[in-house]
Amino acid sequence: MQSYLIGVPMVRVGYRDPPNHVYKITPKPIKEVLEDVQKHDPEFDSAVNLGRAHAILSALLEYLRSVEPSVLAEGSFELHIKKDGEAYVIMNNPPYLQAG
Repeated sequence: MQSYLIGVPMVRVGYRDPPNHVYKITPKPIKEVLEDVQKHDPEFDSAVNLGRAHAILSALLEYLRSVEPSVLAEGSFELHIKKDGEAYVIMNNPPYLQAG
């Protein structure tokens, strides 16, 4: 999920056998990883999983802010969805590009 959200096009996927040993590692495009998940779990719902990811990341951010109050969630984002259904996110005014 994190690779997809930040735009990483490909990851290395490890395949495990029943004793849980990795027997193969293969580079795979993120889109294929998502397709594989849906093949093996037809009930896979990306909206539910995105909600779960939001809850996990929000809890992590809250914890980090409790430890270090200066931790910020900077930037604003826009979601764009193409006619073919592909979606991408653009960060407006990234802090690293702002004049300082």
